Amino acid sequence: MLEKNGTNKDLANINRSGQTILRSAAKLSPYPGLLSISCPALQMQRELQRFKAVEEFVHPPVRVQKDNDGLAARELLAKEHQDLLRDAEKWMKDTSNSCMVVSALTATVVFAAAFTVPGGNVDGKGSPRFLTEQVFTWFAVDVLALFSSATAISMFLSILTAWYAEKDFLHALPKRLILGFASLFLATATLMVAYGATLYMALSGVNWQFRLWLT
Repeated sequence: MLEKNGTNKDLANINRSGQTILRSAAKLSPYPGLLSISCPALQMQRELQRFKAVEEFVHPPVRVQKDNDGLAARELLAKEHQDLLRDAEKWMKDTSNSCMVVSALTATVVFAAAFTVPGGNVDGKGSPRFLTEQVFTWFAVDVLALFSSATAISMFLSILTAWYAEKDFLHALPKRLILGFASLFLATATLMVAYGATLYMALSGVNWQFRLWLT
Protein backbone atom coordinates (compact mmCIF):
# COMPACT_ATOMS: atom_id res chain seq x y z
CA MET A 1 0.00 0.00 0.00
CA LEU A 2 2.83 2.37 0.87
CA GLU A 3 4.70 1.59 -2.34
CA LYS A 4 1.67 2.44 -4.46
CA ASN A 5 1.38 5.84 -2.82
CA GLY A 6 5.02 6.74 -3.38
CA THR A 7 6.93 9.20 -1.23
CA ASN A 8 5.99 10.97 1.98
CA LYS A 9 4.85 13.93 -0.07
CA ASP A 10 2.31 11.75 -1.81
CA LEU A 11 1.18 10.34 1.50
CA ALA A 12 0.44 13.84 2.76
CA ASN A 13 -1.80 14.72 -0.17
CA ILE A 14 -5.45 15.27 0.68
CA ASN A 15 -8.27 14.11 -1.57
CA ARG A 16 -11.59 15.85 -2.14
CA SER A 17 -13.17 14.58 1.08
CA GLY A 18 -10.21 15.76 3.15
CA GLN A 19 -8.93 12.23 3.82
CA THR A 20 -5.28 11.14 3.90
CA ILE A 21 -3.87 7.65 3.74
CA LEU A 22 -3.35 7.85 7.51
CA ARG A 23 -7.06 8.41 8.02
CA SER A 24 -7.77 5.51 5.71
CA ALA A 25 -5.59 3.34 7.95
CA ALA A 26 -7.50 4.64 10.98
CA LYS A 27 -10.76 3.21 9.68
CA LEU A 28 -11.98 -0.23 10.68
CA SER A 29 -10.92 -2.98 8.30
CA PRO A 30 -13.63 -4.84 6.34
CA TYR A 31 -15.10 -7.76 8.27
CA PRO A 32 -13.75 -10.51 5.97
CA GLY A 33 -10.25 -9.35 6.88
CA LEU A 34 -11.03 -9.12 10.59
CA LEU A 35 -12.66 -12.54 10.73
CA SER A 36 -9.44 -14.14 9.50
CA ILE A 37 -8.01 -13.38 12.97
CA SER A 38 -9.21 -15.63 15.76
CA CYS A 39 -10.19 -13.24 18.57
CA PRO A 40 -11.14 -9.57 19.10
CA ALA A 41 -7.97 -8.81 21.10
CA LEU A 42 -5.69 -9.89 18.25
CA GLN A 43 -7.95 -8.12 15.77
CA MET A 44 -7.47 -4.90 17.74
CA GLN A 45 -3.73 -5.48 17.82
CA ARG A 46 -3.64 -5.93 14.04
CA GLU A 47 -5.59 -2.71 13.51
CA LEU A 48 -3.18 -0.77 15.73
CA GLN A 49 -0.16 -2.30 14.00
CA ARG A 50 -1.53 -1.27 10.62
CA PHE A 51 -2.18 2.29 11.78
CA LYS A 52 1.24 2.51 13.45
CA ALA A 53 3.02 1.31 10.30
CA VAL A 54 1.36 4.00 8.17
CA GLU A 55 1.82 6.69 10.83
CA GLU A 56 5.59 6.27 10.74
CA PHE A 57 5.67 7.20 7.04
CA VAL A 58 3.77 10.47 7.19
CA HIS A 59 4.93 13.93 8.22
CA PRO A 60 4.13 14.97 11.82
CA PRO A 61 1.77 17.79 10.71
CA VAL A 62 -0.33 15.25 8.83
CA ARG A 63 -0.81 13.20 12.01
CA VAL A 64 -2.64 16.03 13.76
CA GLN A 65 -4.39 17.38 10.68
CA LYS A 66 -8.17 17.38 11.06
CA ASP A 67 -10.62 16.26 8.40
CA ASN A 68 -13.92 17.85 7.38
CA ASP A 69 -15.54 16.43 10.52
CA GLY A 70 -12.93 18.03 12.78
CA LEU A 71 -11.24 14.72 13.69
CA ALA A 72 -7.53 13.98 13.65
CA ALA A 73 -6.34 10.53 12.59
CA ARG A 74 -5.97 9.30 16.18
CA GLU A 75 -9.44 10.52 17.06
CA LEU A 76 -10.87 8.81 14.00
CA LEU A 77 -9.08 5.61 15.00
CA ALA A 78 -10.71 5.71 18.44
CA LYS A 79 -14.14 6.44 16.98
CA GLU A 80 -13.98 3.69 14.35
CA HIS A 81 -12.78 1.03 16.79
CA GLN A 82 -15.06 1.69 19.77
CA ASP A 83 -17.05 -1.51 19.33
CA LEU A 84 -13.99 -3.63 18.59
CA LEU A 85 -12.21 -2.22 21.64
CA ARG A 86 -15.22 -3.11 23.80
CA ASP A 87 -15.34 -6.65 22.39
CA ALA A 88 -11.59 -7.07 22.87
CA GLU A 89 -11.81 -5.96 26.50
CA LYS A 90 -14.68 -8.37 27.20
CA TRP A 91 -12.85 -11.26 25.51
CA MET A 92 -9.65 -10.58 27.45
CA LYS A 93 -11.49 -10.44 30.77
CA ASP A 94 -13.52 -13.59 30.13
CA THR A 95 -10.48 -15.54 28.95
CA SER A 96 -8.32 -14.34 31.84
CA ASN A 97 -11.01 -15.21 34.39
CA SER A 98 -11.36 -18.75 33.06
CA CYS A 99 -7.62 -19.33 32.83
CA MET A 100 -6.99 -17.88 36.28
CA VAL A 101 -9.47 -20.36 37.79
CA VAL A 102 -7.62 -23.24 36.13
CA SER A 103 -4.26 -21.81 37.25
CA ALA A 104 -5.48 -21.45 40.84
CA LEU A 105 -6.74 -25.05 40.89
CA THR A 106 -3.42 -26.26 39.48
CA ALA A 107 -1.48 -24.28 42.09
CA THR A 108 -3.65 -25.73 44.87
CA VAL A 109 -3.07 -29.30 43.70
CA VAL A 110 0.69 -29.00 43.25
CA PHE A 111 1.12 -27.13 46.54
CA ALA A 112 -0.63 -29.94 48.42
CA ALA A 113 1.33 -32.58 46.49
CA ALA A 114 4.64 -30.97 47.50
CA PHE A 115 3.92 -31.85 51.15
CA THR A 116 2.56 -35.32 50.38
CA VAL A 117 5.64 -37.26 49.34
CA PRO A 118 4.87 -40.62 47.68
CA GLY A 119 5.80 -43.56 49.90
CA GLY A 120 6.10 -41.39 53.00
CA ASN A 121 9.29 -40.62 54.91
CA VAL A 122 11.96 -42.84 56.41
CA ASP A 123 11.31 -43.36 60.13
CA GLY A 124 13.60 -41.32 62.35
CA LYS A 125 15.12 -39.34 59.47
CA GLY A 126 12.23 -37.52 57.87
CA SER A 127 13.69 -37.87 54.37
CA PRO A 128 11.51 -39.23 51.54
CA ARG A 129 11.60 -42.99 51.15
CA PHE A 130 12.24 -42.79 47.40
CA LEU A 131 14.76 -39.95 47.60
CA THR A 132 17.59 -42.05 46.18
CA GLU A 133 15.57 -43.35 43.24
CA GLN A 134 15.85 -41.65 39.87
CA VAL A 135 12.08 -41.44 39.44
CA PHE A 136 11.92 -39.08 42.43
CA THR A 137 13.55 -36.44 40.22
CA TRP A 138 10.48 -36.51 38.00
CA PHE A 139 8.28 -35.95 41.03
CA ALA A 140 10.40 -32.91 41.93
CA VAL A 141 9.16 -31.08 38.81
CA ASP A 142 6.09 -30.45 40.95
CA VAL A 143 8.01 -27.37 42.12
CA LEU A 144 8.18 -26.13 38.53
CA ALA A 145 4.44 -26.67 38.19
CA LEU A 146 3.85 -24.54 41.29
CA PHE A 147 6.09 -21.77 39.98
CA SER A 148 4.47 -21.84 36.53
CA SER A 149 0.92 -21.77 37.88
CA ALA A 150 1.79 -18.85 40.17
CA THR A 151 3.26 -17.00 37.18
CA ALA A 152 0.11 -17.69 35.17
CA ILE A 153 -2.07 -16.33 37.98
CA SER A 154 0.05 -13.16 38.11
CA MET A 155 -0.20 -12.64 34.35
CA PHE A 156 -3.95 -13.14 34.17
CA LEU A 157 -4.47 -10.95 37.22
CA SER A 158 -2.42 -8.18 35.60
CA ILE A 159 -4.68 -8.45 32.54
CA LEU A 160 -7.83 -8.14 34.65
CA THR A 161 -6.50 -5.02 36.38
CA ALA A 162 -5.30 -3.30 33.19
CA TRP A 163 -6.67 0.02 31.92
CA TYR A 164 -7.64 -1.45 28.53
CA ALA A 165 -6.58 1.64 26.63
CA GLU A 166 -6.02 1.33 22.89
CA LYS A 167 -2.23 1.32 23.25
CA ASP A 168 -2.41 -1.59 25.72
CA PHE A 169 -3.61 -3.89 22.95
CA LEU A 170 -0.56 -3.12 20.82
CA HIS A 171 2.06 -4.80 23.01
CA ALA A 172 1.33 -5.05 26.75
CA LEU A 173 -1.86 -7.12 26.87
CA PRO A 174 -0.96 -9.61 24.08
CA LYS A 175 2.44 -10.27 25.71
CA ARG A 176 0.84 -10.88 29.10
CA LEU A 177 -1.73 -13.19 27.54
CA ILE A 178 0.90 -15.23 25.69
CA LEU A 179 3.06 -15.50 28.82
CA GLY A 180 0.01 -16.53 30.84
CA PHE A 181 -0.95 -19.22 28.33
CA ALA A 182 2.63 -20.52 28.17
CA SER A 183 2.92 -20.65 31.97
CA LEU A 184 -0.42 -22.44 32.31
CA PHE A 185 0.56 -24.98 29.66
CA LEU A 186 3.90 -25.61 31.39
CA ALA A 187 2.17 -25.99 34.76
CA THR A 188 -0.28 -28.53 33.33
CA ALA A 189 2.47 -30.49 31.57
CA THR A 190 4.72 -30.67 34.64
CA LEU A 191 1.72 -31.59 36.79
CA MET A 192 1.11 -34.62 34.57
CA VAL A 193 4.78 -35.59 34.81
CA ALA A 194 4.68 -35.36 38.61
CA TYR A 195 1.46 -37.39 38.67
CA GLY A 196 3.06 -40.13 36.56
CA ALA A 197 6.08 -40.25 38.86
CA THR A 198 3.83 -40.40 41.94
CA LEU A 199 1.82 -43.26 40.49
CA TYR A 200 5.00 -45.12 39.58
CA MET A 201 6.43 -44.82 43.10
CA ALA A 202 3.11 -45.63 44.78
CA LEU A 203 2.97 -48.91 42.87
CA SER A 204 6.59 -49.81 43.58
CA GLY A 205 5.59 -53.21 44.98
CA VAL A 206 3.60 -54.18 41.90
CA ASN A 207 4.98 -56.03 38.89
CA TRP A 208 7.07 -53.60 36.79
CA GLN A 209 5.19 -54.43 33.58
CA PHE A 210 1.92 -53.50 35.27
CA ARG A 211 3.45 -50.26 36.57
CA LEU A 212 4.72 -49.37 33.11
CA TRP A 213 1.28 -50.00 31.64
CA LEU A 214 -0.38 -47.73 34.23
CA THR A 215 2.07 -44.87 33.75
